Amino acid sequence: MPRYNLSPSTIARFFYHDCERYLRYHATPKKDKQIEGVPTINPDQNPISKALLQAGIKWEEEVVRTYLKDKVRISDETGPIHERKFKFEKTLEIYPELKLGEGIFQPALIVSDDFPTKFDLSPQLCRFTTCYPIGAQRR
Repeated sequence: MPRYNLSPSTIARFFYHDCERYLRYHATPKKDKQIEGVPTINPDQNPISKALLQAGIKWEEEVVRTYLKDKVRISDETGPIHERKFKFEKTLEIYPELKLGEGIFQPALIVSDDFPTKFDLSPQLCRFTTCYPIGAQRR
């Protein structure tokens, strides 16, 4: 039996869609999908989907660079803004330095070691991957 990959967003989508199949398809590790009978999911590549995705990426960059300028910290990694993510250690380092109202773009969040025990989750059955929310703000 595989160790399922879970994240807060995967669990939230499971509840939003109220669909066990969604959770199974998205939480099963790639290496186990064929064995578990989970079909490969190919992202929608039609022209409308591509245009919507590109427009969303462009808008996200404009918001971060223009409207949130000097209010949000962006990772120093190279590449497009939407692909930049903070490492967990760096997230922990800079969060306490934030002023009220300032935020971090795509910080790394991980589940604490005691989380599975606290919620009676078997580490042999599931593992929690690093989660990168769009942002975190100090309040």
